[in-house]
Amino acid sequence: MHIISSKLSRNEIFNAEIAELVPYLDMNGQEYCTKDAMVYSRQELQELSSAAEGVDQVYLTTLRYVQRNVPDEVLAQELHIDPRLIPCARQELPFHVMARQDWILYEGQMKFIENNADTPTGVPESFFIPSYLIENDIYQKEMINHPLPVNIANAFATAVNHYRSVGLTGKIVFSCHQEHTEDYANTRFVQSCAESIGIHSVFADLSELTVQEGAGLFLGDEKIDIWYRLYPLELLVFDEDSDGTPVGEQILDLIEKGLLGIINPIQSIIMQSKSFYKFIWTLYENNDTFGVFNHYEASIISKYFLPTYGVNDIFLSESTSFVEKAVYGREGRGVTLTTVNDGKIVATQTNSLDEYDSYYNTQPKIYQQKFGMTKFTLSIGEEPKKGYLLTGAYVINGRFSGLLTRLGDLITGDLSYFCASFTENN
Repeated sequence: MHIISSKLSRNEIFNAEIAELVPYLDMNGQEYCTKDAMVYSRQELQELSSAAEGVDQVYLTTLRYVQRNVPDEVLAQELHIDPRLIPCARQELPFHVMARQDWILYEGQMKFIENNADTPTGVPESFFIPSYLIENDIYQKEMINHPLPVNIANAFATAVNHYRSVGLTGKIVFSCHQEHTEDYANTRFVQSCAESIGIHSVFADLSELTVQEGAGLFLGDEKIDIWYRLYPLELLVFDEDSDGTPVGEQILDLIEKGLLGIINPIQSIIMQSKSFYKFIWTLYENNDTFGVFNHYEASIISKYFLPTYGVNDIFLSESTSFVEKAVYGREGRGVTLTTVNDGKIVATQTNSLDEYDSYYNTQPKIYQQKFGMTKFTLSIGEEPKKGYLLTGAYVINGRFSGLLTRLGDLITGDLSYFCASFTENN
């Protein structure tokens, strides 16, 4: 892989057309979408796409094992699933729809480090910007992310057809906090994919929805049967209205009773918890006893997963550096890089403090072996900036569908930079 950069300025490349499609070219007071592009070799892309689908299979196999065999108290205490989510999370749905895995590519190796199985974003820029750069002859490379819209559409068709088959034949609504520009653009992109194959729906801000306990989720006077929400389940469960009514719990009750279909389904919370990764590693290390994984799945874990535990003792005893992660950490929050030497912690690194830190820092933690990251130089502003590569792989209903390429600090946060993803022409 390597970076390419046009001689044209960013302002010359990005016009009002692309700014309308991706209305957050700048975020958090700085450039987000850069004019640069990451070019993956065809061999890298082939391995990454195959590996991502393999990881998705491992996740689904483990999900079914957990849903069928793991007691509620283990789900709550070891996987850190809120007990109020567990009844719905046990519902086995034959689809997942959308996920985005995070990968590190370093010195010829690829390692999968975590999975956003609940609310993956980054889709508009991942599709529109590479398309725009090719159409305007900025780069003559091959598009990687062309499957994204059609695979999202087909995944929604699978989900909608399932919900229709169990009697949820009414209104489809897409929701997020509209004031959050990135979430709104992502929600609208996904909605447009579904609309492209005749799945008709409306958008409504989360604040417009009401719950009638035991009856349904409503938009005005109309009952919603299928609900896409770009809103984390670990937050939804705590939601209350202005008078203290636990509307989040009421929504979960509707789902449990089959009165509301949700996308992504509630089972995604099991895979969203970073403790799920730890659980997979434990099952893998004891596969002779548990027999959860077949030979192919075990080989995927062996090659692409990193040792991950619920305590850091093994890393200290082996003088191995590690990463501490909050189980529901997002955008690099709740992450600490820990350097170990002679069995002792000699250095730590976290992102800068902000108002969200207390929420993430009080969560349970997992400990993952540290792995190197590849550094690149970006053409940003008057002086080049260096950043470490994090490659996101979209897997839509089990199919590799594209990449989200970002460069930032060793802990990739919300101040990272986006690069379009391409591969070499045939």
